Amino acid sequence: MQDGRLLGGVKMNMKRYGPLVLLLAVTALLIIPSIGKTVSYYSDIETKVNHAVMGFNEIEIEEDFEEPEDIEPGDIINKTVSVKNTGNSDCYVRIKAVFSHSLTGEKCSVDWNTTEFTYNSEDGYWYYNKILPTGEITPALMTKITIGDDMVTGVEDLPEIKMIVYAESVQSKLFADADDAWAFFNREN
Repeated sequence: MQDGRLLGGVKMNMKRYGPLVLLLAVTALLIIPSIGKTVSYYSDIETKVNHAVMGFNEIEIEEDFEEPEDIEPGDIINKTVSVKNTGNSDCYVRIKAVFSHSLTGEKCSVDWNTTEFTYNSEDGYWYYNKILPTGEITPALMTKITIGDDMVTGVEDLPEIKMIVYAESVQSKLFADADDAWAFFNREN
């Protein structure tokens, strides 16, 4: 066999086996792609992506206050402070409202809402006694500040009358009651 070629270590006669090799190559090209289709016919994969948004609590301090121009002893300054739940979960709320100078706190009195809030002297917060539902606003923590009659005016080192208001919230769903919620919150912060 002088015209034979070596294929895989075996001499082949191309005239004799050439069409067979070509037929096998074409058949392989046709069958190989259909194997994937056959496998996919007997199998199935399905994916679904589920989106879930965790509940969150977010609050805003709402204040009704008009700053007076001149303050005299005995004056009454109308000031209301409430908290609005702007999150998507019901929550417990606490508010801290303090004068920026201790002398001011000693010389002024505040009309606190002791019916719907409870004061904790250990941490200085006023705790709203109920769960605050989404979109709702607490009643006013205070309604007015009365300047003491013994507050001296016209003295240069007299402190400004500033009240700092700070509020915090924690989701209510996860806890048995407000005490459990705040104990957890204090431990985490």
